[in-house]
Amino acid sequence: MEHVTGGGDIFMNNNKMSQLPNMSVIGFTRDSIVKIISFKYSFRLGENPWFCDCKFSWFVPLLKFARKNFDVGGRMVCKYPISLRGKLAVNVPEDLFICNISVKEKCPLSCNCFEQPSRKRVVVNCSRSKKYKIPSAFPQQANLDIDLSHNLITILENRAYLNRTVAIDLSFNKIKIIDPLVYGIETLKLINVENNQITDLHRNIQLMKNGRKVVIGNITIECSCKKKWIANWLEYQNRLLVRHDRIVCRQRNEELITFYMIDNCSFRKKYLANEQYLIVGLFLIILIATLTRLIFKYEIYLLLRKFRHRFKLNVINPVQQSSTFDIYMSFSEDKEDIRQWMIGVLTTYLETIGFKVCLPPRDFDLGGVHVDQIINHTASSNNYVVVLSDDYFKTQYQVIEWGHIWNNYKRNINSNILVINYDMLHSKNIKDQRLKAFLRLQYSIDFSNYDKNLLKKIENELKVKAPC
Repeated sequence: MEHVTGGGDIFMNNNKMSQLPNMSVIGFTRDSIVKIISFKYSFRLGENPWFCDCKFSWFVPLLKFARKNFDVGGRMVCKYPISLRGKLAVNVPEDLFICNISVKEKCPLSCNCFEQPSRKRVVVNCSRSKKYKIPSAFPQQANLDIDLSHNLITILENRAYLNRTVAIDLSFNKIKIIDPLVYGIETLKLINVENNQITDLHRNIQLMKNGRKVVIGNITIECSCKKKWIANWLEYQNRLLVRHDRIVCRQRNEELITFYMIDNCSFRKKYLANEQYLIVGLFLIILIATLTRLIFKYEIYLLLRKFRHRFKLNVINPVQQSSTFDIYMSFSEDKEDIRQWMIGVLTTYLETIGFKVCLPPRDFDLGGVHVDQIINHTASSNNYVVVLSDDYFKTQYQVIEWGHIWNNYKRNINSNILVINYDMLHSKNIKDQRLKAFLRLQYSIDFSNYDKNLLKKIENELKVKAPC
């Protein structure tokens, strides 16, 4: 309505009106309403059950202005909310005209949320609500003023709703970590994290400028020349605050000093050499450990396996399988002297004392697939005797056989490999790193029979009981 004419009294009292209509919908502008109720018409709106909430707050300043000319609002008494019942609307402080926000409207559980137009904000009060982390969702309105003080929160995470937040109070929590991205949110004018467990500051905190403030209270951090920027930032920060923050740093001797005293960084020079030595020492330790792991990984594995046996740590056997043989014999069948000794001497001796021996030349099916029989017989054996000669890996079958023996040995912690060094080879002459490890650790038996006790020694090293 551009032009207002006429004048007089408009009686709307003694009805059931609780809320004012949306004037813009019916064609009124704010200026036209001011002209109507302040200079032309006297509205009688009393004795109605008025709901004095945030939707009503815009009308109160107009009533106060109109009372200069008319008797308006004298009987406009609030009925709701209960806290304002019986009070004249024109006498209610502007801050009390609020609209509550429900859980359905994303007010977090155990929190009190309301819209407060007088301060152009939406208050989310979650103080003392026993929260361990900041809620994942908040009301969808802008200008959030969040109070999460006196809780158990440990991390200030960067959440999307912080871009709609003007202030957040996280004082008296257990915060140790603040996401550095939070400091760059332009809408966030105030962050209060005093009385927490903060022990370091990220350089991004310097993004809090142009009147934006962070309240950190009194904190102690480790001294470092790299943190000298904190002194300049703190000086700027304290110019914005009524109650100043205080940051001290701890030196190696546990002495506490303020950041204004570390300009020359002398404390740093005192310990620089020691730190360099420590870094170099740690690097060398890691390098040596890595090289040892690469070069001696099989030796390490065999030592750990022996340690488990010695201290009886083999409580759980990862392989539960039925075994046909106690011992599988692996040797070069092309070498006549080895073959005769294995068949005529060692196998005969072991079977005499009760072992079930798998001897490939004897127990493999004639005409069967050789590789399949290697796989099946090595898998169905508990222990392995490997006769090491200079031609042990001469054939591809021998390479495959040793590979399956090792894999079954690794899968079954209770199995054993006995290496008999028939040709008295040195470890440097062995290319296979697994067999080389047996010789390096002296986990093998030399074929020399100087003490005439070779067979007994083999029996003892197998570490299995002969079946009854």
